[in-house]
Amino acid sequence: MTASATPVDGALEVSSATQLRVEAVAAGELCPRCRTPRISGDRFCEVDGYDFDDPSSTNPVWCVIVVADRARFDQLAPDDLVFPDNAPTLTHTLGSDSVSVGRRSRARAVFPDIDLGGTYEDPSVSREHLRFERSTDGTYAVVDWGSANGTTMNDDPVPITPRTPVPLADGDRIHLGAWTTITVCLQPEDASTG
Repeated sequence: MTASATPVDGALEVSSATQLRVEAVAAGELCPRCRTPRISGDRFCEVDGYDFDDPSSTNPVWCVIVVADRARFDQLAPDDLVFPDNAPTLTHTLGSDSVSVGRRSRARAVFPDIDLGGTYEDPSVSREHLRFERSTDGTYAVVDWGSANGTTMNDDPVPITPRTPVPLADGDRIHLGAWTTITVCLQPEDASTG
């Protein structure tokens, strides 16, 4: 049986079989950066401009923004901690294959790339809490490194599985510690650096 489109009052009526084929094609390929389905025939991702036909032409800069999240702190309601109203916002570019996040400890020889100790000091973040790992296609995944208090993502209260990479997309929010939220951002590569 073939699907057909028939005119109805000057507009085309699309059969359900045709619509299902269009949806299947659209859902068949996801943008590797933001996980938006590719619309059949479109060269560029509608959300972040990823070039499906020439992936090497679009090299986004992956970065993370670390904030002391009052809403997370209030939700967890830790009795023995005070929210750090003056905690700095930290911004980091993910430029290497593995970027570690945790709290520095000279005694244990732990020196994370993104240190959530010191002036930021979230005491519920493990010394070696998580890592951002780059995939062969240039995207990143987050890996909980076996932290004591776990790591959650977006609005899911269930912690991610330790030592299991979870692919990231632009806008993902990673929650750890008593008040830390890390937001993933993709920015177009600056033309002056290319």
